[in-house]
Parts: sequence; structure tokens; C-alpha cells
Amino acid sequence: MKFQIITSALLVLALLCFSANAQILTVYKDFDYEGTTQSFDEGFHKGYFKIGNDVISSLKIKPGYRVVLYEHGIGNGKELTLYSDTPNLSNFDFNDITSNLKVEKVTNTLAAGETLDTEQRLYSENGEYYLVIQTDGNLCVYTATNAFKWCSMAHGFEGAKLSMQTDGNLVVYDGTNESKWASKTMGYFDQKWANTNNKPVKLVLEDDGTLNLYNASGDAVWTNE
Repeated sequence: MKFQIITSALLVLALLCFSANAQILTVYKDFDYEGTTQSFDEGFHKGYFKIGNDVISSLKIKPGYRVVLYEHGIGNGKELTLYSDTPNLSNFDFNDITSNLKVEKVTNTLAAGETLDTEQRLYSENGEYYLVIQTDGNLCVYTATNAFKWCSMAHGFEGAKLSMQTDGNLVVYDGTNESKWASKTMGYFDQKWANTNNKPVKLVLEDDGTLNLYNASGDAVWTNE
């Protein structure tokens, strides 16, 4: 009897965990989250969806994750990356053409040597905030419900990318590689940053929406606030 109770409890727990995980992404056959649905967990999902092929019109995705939609396969046809609920895929010229998709967790860290391109995001671990390079070049932090938290206020240019440089400087560049905004955390601006003990090696978006730069010892050495 005791064994049956334990087994049943474990089964219920497993089902709850599976259900919660499977709700990372839900796709809908019609606009505005209507019609037949199907849910997906993390990973690459190759065609032959239960909902049907080339029929996805809207989707909902859990904060802290992103979905990449593929017209055909990876490297074939169009691709679309989304980070938030999307009620109408026709706004992105991607209605009823998804044949494959990939769901993956978004990181809260940008390490030295890495870049964040226009419209790409970092998410805080709790999923409450995200950092994004907007199409106008502005580097901004928003809540998961898109409320404003912080912006660099450097904007009005295209092709923006955020670079966590190996010299410790965090820089926003435009499409011509001209610097538009920087944390100024390198020896050129202040010799204290030339010291290995101070030099930033990664950017982290914290659970309160703050941006911090950390040194190799794990100490916060710069903040945007």
C-alpha cells in the first residue's frame, strides 16, 4: 500500500513537471491565440507537427526563452527569432510557413569576446527583465511586460551590436563599427581598468534589472545604476 502511494505521488510529480516544461512554447493555428494548439519543450522540433505543417499563425512563449522558426530546415529558407508572445505572424511575413522550430533558453550573461546583435536579448535568470539592442541602436532594459527600466539613450543608427570586449570595455557599435556608447571600463579611460583584478570579463543582467560587469574573481566592478 505504501509503495503504491509513493509510486502514485512520483507519477503525479513527473506529470506536473512534464506539463510545466511542455508549456514553454504554445503555437496556435489561428491569429490571436485561437484555433488548434500544440505545446513544445526545449530543443529542435523537426516538422510533422500534430497541429499540421505550415499552419502556425500565432504563439506564446515563456519569458526567458526564445523560439526560432524555420521555413524549411536550418540554413534553408527564411528564419524568424522571437522572444515574446506573438499574436499575428503575418506581421513578420511568417504566417503559415513554419516547417521546423527550435526552443532554447536565453542566457543572462555576455562573456568577454561575445556580442549581442540587433533585436537579440539577454534575460535575467528569474525571467523578469530583458536587455535588448533595439533597431534604432538604443541599448535598453525592460520588464517581461515591456515596461521601461533603463536605456543607454544612444540611438538613431542602424546595424547596432553590443560587444563585451576582451579589454573589459562594454561597447555599442553601429553598422560601420563606430562606437556609439561604452561603459569606459578599459585602461584607455582609466588605468585602474588595466589592472587584471579590476578588468571586467562578463556582463550579467541581474534579477532586479541591473546591468553589472564582473571581474575574473566574480566581483561586480561596474554597474549601470
